[in-house]
Amino acid sequence: MPLTDEQLIPLSKPMRNLKIICGALLAGICMMGLFLSTQLDFANLSSSLSMLVALAAASGAVMYSTSFVAFKVLSAQTDARSDSPESHFQVLQSAWIVRFAIIEGACFMNLIVTLLENSLITLFVALVGVLIMVIGFPRSIKVEELLEDRMP
Repeated sequence: MPLTDEQLIPLSKPMRNLKIICGALLAGICMMGLFLSTQLDFANLSSSLSMLVALAAASGAVMYSTSFVAFKVLSAQTDARSDSPESHFQVLQSAWIVRFAIIEGACFMNLIVTLLENSLITLFVALVGVLIMVIGFPRSIKVEELLEDRMP
């Protein structure tokens, strides 16, 4: 059942807050990437697979997968008896923040390993994380769809 404008109006400020938080998490990675770009010699990036590079890349892949599972599990914690969009949104907000924090941690780890090992592999894994965050950014339409699925 589509949500009415009266139901969506109280969600405008919390939605803006969610976008700010997710944007800040994404901006942190971008700032680290900018810092990293001043310290790296991009011409000498290598694709050799040391133990540290392999661990960071594998951990990143596992953490990215975990972020999707965590979002599904946490967002399913809504109270099915509640007909308040605000209570359902709070659960979605928490799930989105946890998802982005997991991805951010994996990106930071891979960027640091890129700096230490001059690895093209970990740089790619970090960029994949940024791409996942950009694609999964909380858009109003997506939030409305998720809320409509959860509303009785």
